[in-house]
Amino acid sequence: MGYVKKQCTSCWGSGEGGSCYICNGSGRTSSSDGTYITGCTSCGGSGKRKCTRCNGSGQEEEYVSDSSSSSSYSSPSSSSYSGGSRGGGNYQVMASYFNAADRLYQQKDYQGAIDAYNNALQYCQDSQKGSVYMNAANIYIDMGDYNYALEIINKAISYGESYRETRDRMGKRYYTRGRIYAKMGKDDLAISDYKKSVDLGENTAIQYLKRDYNIDYTPPPPPVYSSSSDNYSSTSSSNEKSHGVLVVLSILLGLIGADRFYAGRFGLGIVKLLTTGGWGIWWIIDIILAITGKQKDANGNNIASTSALGKIVSIIIFAGFVFAAIAGGNYLYKNILAPVLSKTSTQQSASATVTTNVNFRSGPSTNDAVIRQLQQGDKVTLTGEVSGTWTQISHNGDTGWVSSEFLNK
Repeated sequence: MGYVKKQCTSCWGSGEGGSCYICNGSGRTSSSDGTYITGCTSCGGSGKRKCTRCNGSGQEEEYVSDSSSSSSYSSPSSSSYSGGSRGGGNYQVMASYFNAADRLYQQKDYQGAIDAYNNALQYCQDSQKGSVYMNAANIYIDMGDYNYALEIINKAISYGESYRETRDRMGKRYYTRGRIYAKMGKDDLAISDYKKSVDLGENTAIQYLKRDYNIDYTPPPPPVYSSSSDNYSSTSSSNEKSHGVLVVLSILLGLIGADRFYAGRFGLGIVKLLTTGGWGIWWIIDIILAITGKQKDANGNNIASTSALGKIVSIIIFAGFVFAAIAGGNYLYKNILAPVLSKTSTQQSASATVTTNVNFRSGPSTNDAVIRQLQQGDKVTLTGEVSGTWTQISHNGDTGWVSSEFLNK
């Protein structure tokens, strides 16, 4: 019994672990300010990285007892792998690389830790990648490569938001990105991320805000979730504003911007007031946003009902508004607009024919002056005014009167 050498089960004897994680296989890297390009110091310009299991030798040692054979070998990347093809998500293999990376990091073997995390990424599910990227970003911070650390932590945050990871995890990631921004001299971005991390429960950043920027920051109360889950969401719909009140204001007083004022968005409220609800179009849009719970407050949170009953009530209110608008519009048209339009149309289109030669006078009597004499067959337009037996007409741009008996209407 004893140790025997065998082909590495991770690289299958090649000694390679894939493309270099620093230069992405190019063999070259740029300086942090992008002023020059040099050979990659991690891979020596080869563009390849060594296999982390065999350290590039292509072989590994296995302890074989008298009662065992080489077939009894059980490495985390061979017999324990049961997830199908690489990248299919195998927790045991991923965990073994993850733990190896942690040990290498503690030993300050940063490149080895990076290689191990890169291998872990090949076996973990997408929902687990955020944690791997988070740890890798911390290594790049220690290595002083802040540009690459920023790229990696952004991936960690993106995966965290996509898979709604817990508040404490997201808080740590924003805190880590804040550290990177601080080291890069981007103070405004660092302060913003530090505050985000504190808001999510990562209080470590409070001391950095005070020490580095003399900012005493008190986080707001944590958002209230509609379920028992503590998952993080950057678009939380919890809000102290009443959804029902917003809906009513949008419908009844939306033309003067009352709903926007209620939501705390005073600038938009003033604009909506001055434009009378955006000439009605903005008013209708805001009613739809309020009903569907998409109207936002001053903090960017949706003002929405968290109960099914509240949503049903909002829909009923909206349906009532639509019905009232249709009924009211129909009443106005039939009783006010239609008669006016009909009368105007009648007045504009009414005409008559002169049945015989007749005097066209300035007033409704024979004592009024004669404007001229109309000839039999002349077409005249009726103005709608009548005085006794006289009718007011318009002819060739002049308005006057003729005896009604001489008009064929």
